[in-house]
Amino acid sequence: MSEAEDWAKMEAEGSGVTTEELDKAVAEYKAQDVIYKEADQNKKSEYKKLEEEKKKLMELLTKAGKSKYYVEGIGTVYFVNKYLVTTPKTIEEKTEFFDYLRETFGETFLMDKLGVYSATLNKIYNDSFTEAKEAGDDVSLFKIPGLQPPQVHTSLNFRKETK
Repeated sequence: MSEAEDWAKMEAEGSGVTTEELDKAVAEYKAQDVIYKEADQNKKSEYKKLEEEKKKLMELLTKAGKSKYYVEGIGTVYFVNKYLVTTPKTIEEKTEFFDYLRETFGETFLMDKLGVYSATLNKIYNDSFTEAKEAGDDVSLFKIPGLQPPQVHTSLNFRKETK
């Protein structure tokens, strides 16, 4: 049965949804998508301008030997210095840092702070599931210790009409 026949059948069965309603909803969705993408591009452009203005102002304050400056009717700008560290990158750095956390704050604290990036987690799960399936295991019993079963997440995609 063709897609058009499926829709005709759905209308005949009284689903309450017409192809005109769907056509309109898709058109409105795509129109809003265009508006959203334009706004996002504009936001990125405006943010870049804001960052350029901030850099210029910081350079002027530094040249003037000022750490803060008041403008009547606008307010005060000032520098804030923060010490920031980067996350450990190498296996050796991570091992040393995690050992420090375990020794200083305990195993529970360490386990609370450790995590796996969701894309990596899903890849590990999907690869392991595929291996189990190919090995002939009963995949209805497949489980990775500590993980909940996967949940279905439905999203809407759009493919432009080909000409």
